Amino acid sequence: MSNPFYYSRLSTEHKGVYSEILAGIMSMSDEIAITPTSETDMSMIFEYVLLDNPLLFYTSAYDHIFYRGVIKHTFRPKYLFSKNQANNYRETVSDYLKRFDSIRSKSDEYKELYIHDHCLENFSYDKSFNASSYSIIGPILNKSAVCEGFSKFVKLSLGYLGVKCLVILGTGKNPDNEMMECHAWNIVKLRNETYHLDVTFDLCVTNTIKRYDYFNVSDEEILRDHTITSKAPKCKEKGNDYYSKNSMLVHNPRELESYIRHSLKQGNREIVFKAINTNNSEKVVNKVMQIAGEEYIKQYNKSVEIDINVNPPQMVFQIRFR
Repeated sequence: MSNPFYYSRLSTEHKGVYSEILAGIMSMSDEIAITPTSETDMSMIFEYVLLDNPLLFYTSAYDHIFYRGVIKHTFRPKYLFSKNQANNYRETVSDYLKRFDSIRSKSDEYKELYIHDHCLENFSYDKSFNASSYSIIGPILNKSAVCEGFSKFVKLSLGYLGVKCLVILGTGKNPDNEMMECHAWNIVKLRNETYHLDVTFDLCVTNTIKRYDYFNVSDEEILRDHTITSKAPKCKEKGNDYYSKNSMLVHNPRELESYIRHSLKQGNREIVFKAINTNNSEKVVNKVMQIAGEEYIKQYNKSVEIDINVNPPQMVFQIRFR
């Protein structure tokens, strides 16, 4: 998975167009002379330029292409800010990234977890869909974004720390209406293996406790509630997700009893775990609540109200003893 990822997937001819567009946008040219190509290919190449380069936050579209003779076409980017504004924002972005300098000597795994948690602790999902929320400007300036802004921020931040990361496009299932909607997330490379990382979905399921339902999951796991439409490396490796690495998997009722008992002895009143080898059903949820209640009575010799939240596609349970 080389950087820039999408550039490396293009033909030699299209790489030339990519480089022409990139150079022109970086200098904020109003008109860019480019090698002739079809409108369909142009749209793809422009998208790839933006996916590979999150620092191009000051453009998100182009008005049109018109012909200049037969040698070159003219490409006109649509800029969101003036040159002075863009330069000021660049400095703001650069200053923001410096806060991560203290973890430069850490492992790539630590850096990924740090950036993931930074997002969950500092940002919120922008339900107003402000234009800036689709770029790194949303998280950095407004502390809120949509999936595209979050995924570009993650790519920029991990790239700044030397971790290979790319933005993936596809769809994700909205838990509120069960509809598949346009979505963006990341793939991260660790120790020569690639994994899916969806900060947006983790942020949206997080309430009183941080969640890691989509942290370093495989193709098999992410495709339970995502589809992939952009080019992407295969993520075959399983067992490096957060819950596996931190012994938060439950395979059967006996393991669940032990897990809850241990958590209660540690003083935890909120418990998160991932259930393996089962599917979401009312019967399973009721069984989890039954075991949780019984273990609480054994520990404290009294009953308790229990809230339970389930992420069905990933079978992650969050139990709260009130």
